Amino acid sequence: MELLVGVGVVVAVLIGILVRRDRKPRTENIDGQLIERDAGLRLQRHRSEARAADDQAFLQRRENGHQR
Repeated sequence: MELLVGVGVVVAVLIGILVRRDRKPRTENIDGQLIERDAGLRLQRHRSEARAADDQAFLQRRENGHQR
């Protein structure tokens, strides 16, 4: 009986691990991970550039007496 309970616990833990893992699929090979990382860095850089351009435009409008 104790062996059956032990096997049940192990199965439950393994199922829990598999379910958690499937929620956030990740690339398994290093090339895919590098591609994903580079894409994230490019997106972050584009967002920073867009934010800087927006801030610059706001400052120029403010200097010219316009409000946002």
